[in-house]
Amino acid sequence: MIPNPLRPIALSLLVAFSQANADDTLLPTVTVTTKGYESDDLSAPVSSTVLDRTEIDRRAGQNLGDALRGEPGIAIASDSAQGQNPTLRGLGRDSIVLLVDGMRFNSAQPAGAIASFMSLGLAERVEVVKGGSSVLYGTGALGGAINVRLPQARFTPGVGVEAGASYDSASQGIRGTAVMNTSSGDHALMLGASLARIDDYQSPEGKVARTGYDSDSFIGQYRFRLDSQQQVRISAQLHKDEDVWYPGSTRPHATNPATRSVTVHSPKQERRLFELGYNRQGATDTSPNLDLRVYRQEMERQIYANANWLERDIITNEVTFQTDGIDARTDWQVHPQHLLSFGLNAWEMTGNPDRRMAAAPGFTSFASNNPF
Repeated sequence: MIPNPLRPIALSLLVAFSQANADDTLLPTVTVTTKGYESDDLSAPVSSTVLDRTEIDRRAGQNLGDALRGEPGIAIASDSAQGQNPTLRGLGRDSIVLLVDGMRFNSAQPAGAIASFMSLGLAERVEVVKGGSSVLYGTGALGGAINVRLPQARFTPGVGVEAGASYDSASQGIRGTAVMNTSSGDHALMLGASLARIDDYQSPEGKVARTGYDSDSFIGQYRFRLDSQQQVRISAQLHKDEDVWYPGSTRPHATNPATRSVTVHSPKQERRLFELGYNRQGATDTSPNLDLRVYRQEMERQIYANANWLERDIITNEVTFQTDGIDARTDWQVHPQHLLSFGLNAWEMTGNPDRRMAAAPGFTSFASNNPF
């Protein structure tokens, strides 16, 4: 008998605990992505979309594509449960710069979503710029830019913890997120984790094979306050997905009909980011502000092609990308009506593929065939 779960159930729980001063004030909302420095939405010269944590939770999006679905000027290209690629004004992933905390992590993706290399469960804000943004973000931003902002260590005395969990019956998926922030004197520490265990999706026609996956994401940041104006920080991020299949990539084999069709899948994909930063806030409104960072990002991905008739992989790709970057920016309000902002952004990405392909007719002998 085919199961018929007509009413999938989704349950979520959010728990927060914090200890803070009574003098904490609520500051007005600003965006950074549209101009490169903090400004309100009304002064932005381009069309933008901003989702805060409350809105992300309300939409119950499981990834970046889910959260942005339905927004004007944004479409979603999907090839799997995890592969949700945002498209800005008709331009896809090759024409969009995707950033986390202002650091880009684009890399070649023959299948799947580059956005899947981070967890939406940890995101505090998502800022989207629709339209050409290469002046601010360099090559590849013809369609726009998407910046996902993760939690930062805060100098709020005491310990604060926010945690949430959700379950949905359609995939028997369990997700959990927790972020802890603690501060004492001139020291602040933030630690966070987001885990997901997703089974195959259960549709009214039955279980949809190859739609489950596992995902783990961890972040950490330490800040040290040199004085009332200067801070240094050390940040680290780790994200890992396992057993991700891309049913939308299924195609007939190009040269041998015996395999009938092949489907791309990623047994493992991982991203690691390390950042060292320095920040100086001007003593007055007319004093220059400076932010400087250096970072290294490493991405590893297994991209395999599975022959569905043979029930084994006939193409294997072990791909690594390494990006070293430096980002320096400053803004200076030289006059109450004039703000001078300038900066430098430089990065170098290297790729190292190791592709092996099995030869017909037996598809048992593999030979190296690197794409570049």
